[in-house]
Amino acid sequence: MQLGLPRALPPLVEAYGPGAARFYNALLEAIEALFAGEMSAGMFQETARSMFGFEATKLLSIDRLVGAVIKHAEVVLADKASRALVGLFHQQRAAVLAGSSPAGREEYRRAVAEQCGNESVVLVTLVRLS
Repeated sequence: MQLGLPRALPPLVEAYGPGAARFYNALLEAIEALFAGEMSAGMFQETARSMFGFEATKLLSIDRLVGAVIKHAEVVLADKASRALVGLFHQQRAAVLAGSSPAGREEYRRAVAEQCGNESVVLVTLVRLS
């Protein structure tokens, strides 16, 4: 499986010298194998640790973070109530950028509470930065 990851070395990798190029290409191959299901997550972690030592912790943390974000996005997209809340959020965002009144914000809060029913609601306030 080819993900289309660029094979040209980024300037940061080139700065580490000729050995870094070998590790960069090996890392890209390991990432492609992981996404293709040809390599387990544990094997990917071991491969990263063998190449980068303790510094692999940063890479593995990013891997877990991206995985968590993808899982949350899947949940939001699959849930009808979540999709409705995202729609309300986009409407409110457009209203805030257009300079909505406090009454409009209160209407938004009521619509969100109505959509959520008995579930907990977290208020997120958008502030326009000039």
